Amino acid sequence: MRASSLAAFLVLLGAPALSAQATFQVLPNTLGGSGISSDGTIVGGAHAAGGGFLWTSSTGVVQVPGLSSVLGLSADGSSLAGTAPGTSQNEAARWTNGLGLDLAGGPPGSIGCGADLSSGYAVSGDGSVLVGLGWNGCKALAFRWDSTNGMQLLPKDGPFSARASVVSRDGLVVGGFDEATDGSRRPALWFDDGSEQILSMPGHVGEVLGVNADGGVAVGTLDQAGFIWTSGGGVVSTGVLSGGQAANVATNADGSVVVGQTGSAFDGTNHATIWTASAGMRKVSDVLAEQGATLPAGYRIAGATGVSDDGHVLTGFGWSGVPLNTSAWVAVLDDGYAGTWTDLGQALAGGGGTPHLTPVGPMQPGTLTRIALGGGAPATPSNLVIGVTQLGAPFKGGTMVPNVDLLVSGFSTAANGSAVISFPWPSGIPSDTTLYYQYWLQDATGPFGFSATNAVSGTTP
Repeated sequence: MRASSLAAFLVLLGAPALSAQATFQVLPNTLGGSGISSDGTIVGGAHAAGGGFLWTSSTGVVQVPGLSSVLGLSADGSSLAGTAPGTSQNEAARWTNGLGLDLAGGPPGSIGCGADLSSGYAVSGDGSVLVGLGWNGCKALAFRWDSTNGMQLLPKDGPFSARASVVSRDGLVVGGFDEATDGSRRPALWFDDGSEQILSMPGHVGEVLGVNADGGVAVGTLDQAGFIWTSGGGVVSTGVLSGGQAANVATNADGSVVVGQTGSAFDGTNHATIWTASAGMRKVSDVLAEQGATLPAGYRIAGATGVSDDGHVLTGFGWSGVPLNTSAWVAVLDDGYAGTWTDLGQALAGGGGTPHLTPVGPMQPGTLTRIALGGGAPATPSNLVIGVTQLGAPFKGGTMVPNVDLLVSGFSTAANGSAVISFPWPSGIPSDTTLYYQYWLQDATGPFGFSATNAVSGTTP
């Protein structure tokens, strides 16, 4: 790195923080968001007055009549998946903007289960493929439907029910569950060659709740923890944050950002979550607070159900006061939340827990970079250490990872233990330049009076 570029960079780091870009809003007259378009501009879900809704920033919430439930939105924002009244029973349905409803019928020869013949759960990227479950008596059968071939039942490994819950953008990979001989759900994928793959070993319970654009990444819940599956790496648990359980519900286009919820919806303890490889699983509310978004007083961001292709725009459901009084929301994270950074570990816990550092930004000239601190002791004097090289030396019971080339000090954590240093990324920094970051807090409850975040490194593109 040229000395002049480094000097300019250090000056910028000491400059006042810019205003945050993260935003959050509750969508009125809604029950919850069921999905978001690939570009993050359209949200679909269930309307409080019945039927579905579509939302854009320009139109606001627009009610879509005819559907009795809404569980999915196509990537292009044109179609909703759900259920609608048929001739005599409720049927899986696809609503297409400008074209209206298409009913999928039921399994051949089925009389359904009471008032229900079938239910729709998701649609492909352009809305041409609908997936869900059809009732054969009161046994559920996973199906794939399109207007040309009608309802096609998917193969079933177990003796009981199965459900198709999600579908890839091209309509070729379907995810859901297939019940085992003991009736427990098992995460399942169906492929365009007619094969089915059960993702868990016997005795484990779970289901697939989301797939990425090409179907190469699946997410869901397994043994009450979130998981990510890839064809090369198999199933990897993303763990649980709180409440003893978690579910990954949706993923962005390449599988690098996963959203869902932790805790229980039945007792109102759930929180929406976001996961990346560098930051792990975090509460959406914490990320938004660190990025300066204004959150409505008393509103719980309970679950995330959709994320845009770039990982920056999220939707889901939440409530104020009573858990049954739900509404949809949309959040826009700082540009670059899904940027490439490397977590180096080496956090040092204080008495109140382990603080964490989350980097935000693509490290390209003119874009906003934010080095966010969360989980620290409240109202605690803090320092951001930045190095051009690694030091890796013992310090105050932990490890000082960056060489101390710049020390940003003179600030304290907020009442929630968070802080942030933000700056526009300067021009003139060469490609493949690596910088190292770590927060150190003057924490009386930590070893030798200090606690520290994990360290991260960022390498310019």
